[in-house]
Parts: sequence; structure tokens; C-alpha cells
Amino acid sequence: MLAVALAGLYLARNLLLRRVLEARLPLTIGRVELSPFRGRVEARDVQWRTATLTTDAAAVTVEYRTLSVLLGQPHLREVVVHLNTIQPVNATPGPRDGAAPRTWTRPYRIDLLKVRVGTVITPTKRYPLNQEIVFQNVTNLTAVGRVVFGQTDALKNP
Repeated sequence: MLAVALAGLYLARNLLLRRVLEARLPLTIGRVELSPFRGRVEARDVQWRTATLTTDAAAVTVEYRTLSVLLGQPHLREVVVHLNTIQPVNATPGPRDGAAPRTWTRPYRIDLLKVRVGTVITPTKRYPLNQEIVFQNVTNLTAVGRVVFGQTDALKNP
């Protein structure tokens, strides 16, 4: 009986992970695949919406050390984020998420973070950026966000 329950959880792992992520974060995921024995998560068709920004990502891939995640101090070997579009909220019609952003208080480390940005959309124009920004030994994602979106701010004010 226990084996059947464990097999069911393993088979439902992708759906369970998708539901947990969508419930805890302001995003929608088209498809997610968790490979716990390989230490890999891949999400496709991800839409992220915050109080200041809307993004549409083709794919987010995370390679991690399984034991570090289980111990609550994630060590991610590689994270690749491919953003199709970035759009400031004032350019997005409809209701806005006014919730304060959540912060991660546990220590984490990302050995290699690659962010590929396709197009920046403002109320008046589309800017094809098509750049990849690479970071190493990341322990503060807020600083990474400032660098990535700082480059897109330069496009909004030519």
C-alpha cells in the first residue's frame, strides 16, 4: 500500500509542484517538470506578475543540489531564465497586484545565473533587447534584479 502511495506521489510530482508554486508566488505556469533524482526543475510558459512588472518567460530551468534544498539552504548549480517580454505594470491594462513582494530570508547560493531578455514593452514602444546577462556566485537576487531591469530602464529613456 505504501509503495502505491509513493508511486502516485512520484507520478503526480509535476502537478503538485505547479500547484504549490502558483499558490505561493504571483505566477502562472504552463508546464513544469521536476526530476528529483537529477536535481532539475524546468518550467515552460511562465507568466510572472508583480506590483511593478509583468514578464512572460518561455522557460525557467533550475539545476540544484537535492540535499541542500532538503536542508533548507538551497545551493543551485545553474539557473537559466529566458524572458520573452518584460512589461512595466503601467503599460499593462487591467487589475494590478498590490501585494508587497515576498523576500527570501534563508541563505541560498546560485553558482551560475543566466537571464536572457527578449523584448521590453513600454506604453509607447517595443524594444528588442535580445541580450543574455550572466551572474556568478549569486546570494542576493534583489541586486540581480536591479542590474537586469536597470538595463531595460536605459531603453525606456533614450
